[in-house]
Amino acid sequence: MQSHVTIGVEILSGDESELMVIAKKIALHHHEKWDGSGYPNNLKEDALDLIEGEAGKQFYPQLSSLMRPQLSELLKTKQQFPDSSK
Repeated sequence: MQSHVTIGVEILSGDESELMVIAKKIALHHHEKWDGSGYPNNLKEDALDLIEGEAGKQFYPQLSSLMRPQLSELLKTKQQFPDSSK
């Protein structure tokens, strides 16, 4: 199951257009988690820079600057209301 990440990146390789570079980043990191429990690279916290790195490119530029100061509160809310489907 986890191999779909690297397979997706391989499929998207070969085209270095801005769109494809962003698509490869999304494919590679879409299962990473803030606490480091994701895959395939177990990235943690600030290593997950996809939104900030793409601010003004793929995402509305102010998105990351608005979200970063609220991150602590967002994480508290996430803990308060856990996903009941797990």
